[in-house]
Amino acid sequence: MALEVYTPKRRELALIYGACGRGKSRLATCLPERFGEIVYFALDEGSEDLDSVLSKYRDRIHVIKPNFTDPIVDAGMIASTNWKEKFPNAKTLVLDTFSNLTDRLLSYVTEKGLFQSKHNSIGIPGTNTYVALSDKGDIGGVHGIIKNFRTQIFAQQPDMNLIFICHEKLDESDAAGTIGGPAVVGKALTSWLPARFKTVIRLDVETEHVVEKGAVVQKFKHIARTTAHGCWIARINENTESGNPMPKVALNVDARNFWDLYDLNFLPKEEVANV
Repeated sequence: MALEVYTPKRRELALIYGACGRGKSRLATCLPERFGEIVYFALDEGSEDLDSVLSKYRDRIHVIKPNFTDPIVDAGMIASTNWKEKFPNAKTLVLDTFSNLTDRLLSYVTEKGLFQSKHNSIGIPGTNTYVALSDKGDIGGVHGIIKNFRTQIFAQQPDMNLIFICHEKLDESDAAGTIGGPAVVGKALTSWLPARFKTVIRLDVETEHVVEKGAVVQKFKHIARTTAHGCWIARINENTESGNPMPKVALNVDARNFWDLYDLNFLPKEEVANV
């Protein structure tokens, strides 16, 4: 059997997660020019308004808002559409948030009984008060859909940078202890999903007290972490012997300062000169 020499392609595969209000959407859209135009999937309610995106970056963003009539079909469309053909100057896909897409998938398969026909429920069947409660069969089925989606979008969008945005959650397990990571359906994917990305960024807030005009003032500083801290998962692919040069970065209002530092540390020198 003949073996083909593989030449790796340069693209960013980043997972950004954090609690509400930590600046996830802003960090994912304050990107240097090398990221090109952005195809932005507004998966959270109201995210299509780009309220968190600085105005100077909005002109480069193409907003796609699924109607979620069938989130399985929506996921397939996101993964398989030739976005480069639709938007020739686009180089980056942003999913905001992937957490909400997985929640929609779970609600849909539970409602339709795709993986488990019998469910505990709340309310009266046939009325607006009726809600079927997800069980192990539903969660297991959605795990398969999520893993397949991740595989498909990575394979079918080879020329695109991919940025997944997630909410955060803590999972407690007797075997593994407490793990903090991106919010996806069930516990099993909390550590599985980050392992599939080159860069995993957790957004956090630090509090400091400073004296201004004779009074102590409490100030908040938004932080991007790229190394594990406490029980929280974060990582960055390191290509230096000295280790991660940017384990914690204080973000400016224009969070592009994170990506400029990232490029300085991780892009080949000849590419940095052209950025």
